Amino acid sequence: MKGISCILILLLLGIATAQGQSYTTKFATLNIRWGSPNDGKNIWQKRRQDVAGFLSFHSPDVMGFQEAMPHQVSYLDSALYYYSWVGESRDGGLKSGELSPIFYKKESFELMDSGTFWLTDSVGSKRKSWDADFPRVCTFAILKRKDI
Repeated sequence: MKGISCILILLLLGIATAQGQSYTTKFATLNIRWGSPNDGKNIWQKRRQDVAGFLSFHSPDVMGFQEAMPHQVSYLDSALYYYSWVGESRDGGLKSGELSPIFYKKESFELMDSGTFWLTDSVGSKRKSWDADFPRVCTFAILKRKDI
């Protein structure tokens, strides 16, 4: 379990078809690399525009991120303004600690439910388990396509 983040995405898509039409949904998952201020040539400020540009170019419908710090999520939220997002940090809330947020196109999906839970051997615990260096979280989103 060392170094593993978890992102769950559940979609109410009407997978068969609706009224004889088929629908596709484009997904992406990306480890954006922890935003350490001492990251040398890989510092977030030097790569954040590339990350946002890459995501804008490929325009996935739903995206999940790993190792996202609150300031990184804040930047992506402003740069990718046509997305909404859900998630909570491993420390609880949004002030500190890594998140595994899920971004989704707000014009295409309605958020039905979402949440974050901790991957631990103790129910309801936010502590680290299974030899992990940090507490591990899993974010989920239940989305419904607006065009179905």
